Amino acid sequence: MDDAMEALELEMARLRRAVRAARTEGDKRRVENLRGELHAAQSAWDALMFSDIRKEVSQPAVGRRGALRSLREQVLDTLTMVAAPAAPKMIRAVHQAFYGSDLPARRLTSLRREEEASYTATRSARTYICPALTADQLAPARALLTLSSWPLDQRVVAPTSARIDHLTLTIRLSTLAEQPAARAAQPSAGVEQLLQHLAQSIPGAAGFQADPGALRAAAQAELDATAAPDRGARAAAAARARRLDTAHQLFGRPAEPIRHET
Repeated sequence: MDDAMEALELEMARLRRAVRAARTEGDKRRVENLRGELHAAQSAWDALMFSDIRKEVSQPAVGRRGALRSLREQVLDTLTMVAAPAAPKMIRAVHQAFYGSDLPARRLTSLRREEEASYTATRSARTYICPALTADQLAPARALLTLSSWPLDQRVVAPTSARIDHLTLTIRLSTLAEQPAARAAQPSAGVEQLLQHLAQSIPGAAGFQADPGALRAAAQAELDATAAPDRGARAAAAARARRLDTAHQLFGRPAEPIRHET
């Protein structure tokens, strides 16, 4: 079975065990967060498993599937795929390449504010689309989206995190792109073009020619060599973030004004 599908199945099994444990402990918020993450993982699995069947209809099925789902659900699916903080532009590019439909840029820009307003009004335990948090101030990072179900050290961004997240995203997407179901679902040019764009800044991937395996290996090699300092910075910031109330953990604290010496 495809590596990506096996990874998703292992993740779904882990999430189901975690849901049972949280339910036993009576942690309703944790249960709902995990259920949202499980739903997104299942959606990603469905996209791989059934995309070759959808290909048989006149309109690409992944695109049709996206049209029946809300923008929020489509963004949840895409962030689950990339597993790293991502800018709206990257979320749109990934969704277009793998699902075959575009996401409206203006609606994406306002989605985070809508999610915060929804949380403020309802305090629901569902999975929210949240900003990444800056490691220094634990304030909302500009134009970076995450999921509330992710661990805090995955949602915090340090000065070194942009590069690490680029590599993480590249590894995830190149793994998915290798799968026959993904190639059958979409014109290969869309996924290939996205991967070529990601490869441009990765040493050892300059000769990338529609070879997701080579790209993944190059990105993994750099990640293995450079991730430790970033991981430490994120872990330290996440430890501080855990002392915040839930709303600030999800959506960040107000940024402190920059003081200029006179």
